[in-house]
Amino acid sequence: MKSNIHKYKDYVKTKVGTKITLSLFLVFLSINAFSQVAIGKSSITNTSVSLEFGNENRGIVLPWVESETKVTTTGVVDGTLIYDTLDHKVKLRANNGWKDLSVDTTGDADTSIQDTKTDQPGAKVVIGADGATNTTPGILVLSDSDKAMILPKVASPHLNIMKPAAGMIVYDSVSRQLTRDFIQQWQAAHPADQIKLRDLALNPVPHLDANLLGGWMKPAEQRNDDEQVSLDRSNELTDELLAAEADQASFFHANFLHD
Repeated sequence: MKSNIHKYKDYVKTKVGTKITLSLFLVFLSINAFSQVAIGKSSITNTSVSLEFGNENRGIVLPWVESETKVTTTGVVDGTLIYDTLDHKVKLRANNGWKDLSVDTTGDADTSIQDTKTDQPGAKVVIGADGATNTTPGILVLSDSDKAMILPKVASPHLNIMKPAAGMIVYDSVSRQLTRDFIQQWQAAHPADQIKLRDLALNPVPHLDANLLGGWMKPAEQRNDDEQVSLDRSNELTDELLAAEADQASFFHANFLHD
């Protein structure tokens, strides 16, 4: 595991084999300790946060290691995250084994930027109350048991981070994955149900405004185009809610009131 923290200016291949420009800035660290840290912003959200990031379209690049086996020999603990350049996978140490977190393992990583660097086994940063007394192995250790890291939040990172470095992780603030998983599970359990999907992130419901009020109050021949559009949208949403309420009432009657 390399001890250098990079602010790059060199070329590194990403997982898809393209190249990005990085400015190289090496910092050799001894054990430094902090209680709470904000990067890219002036303050943390609350006292339950150990490490938090700003809202720019950037992510965390996990430590690149040549093989999980080389990390395992250092007394690695559960909760350790790495990017394994041998099989191009992001891995989490859990229950004394490595859990594969990667979906696509067909990428590539050019390790030449760090191949010539010398490992510094004692390099370590601790964020937590125990500071310099902490003995947990790792390059960055979050030691407080009542605080957590908040990943960098990026809306649709596959669109806004065009050339991510291998091993980069972010939190997708508009991810639909949980919605898709819920729909699949619901449909499997209730195959006869009809599901109407409305993405409020892409198509937010507007506030009550003069156009909608005009659409409500005026007869059809007196409405302008904006008022008619607002009224049609309102009627569509109302019909969806009424249909959902009718389905819920039928479900309740069939499952709870039936003799």
